[in-house]
Amino acid sequence: MRISADVKDKLPELIKVVDAGQQVTISQSSVRVTDKPRFGTLKDRIAVHDPDWRKPMSDLEADAFLDGR
Repeated sequence: MRISADVKDKLPELIKVVDAGQQVTISQSSVRVTDKPRFGTLKDRIAVHDPDWRKPMSDLEADAFLDGR
């Protein structure tokens, strides 16, 4: 296996990028970094402000929602 000098020079940087949650694709012609969400990266970052958010809307709430209020 032959590793290009470009990849060899950037390897420490690419490892940091992968650790940060991005995906790195190395092909024969290029190195590509893409955003790819990893499971668990939003843990403790999402807050549910209304614990009853799943309950059905009342008719009054539904009318207000449909009217844009």
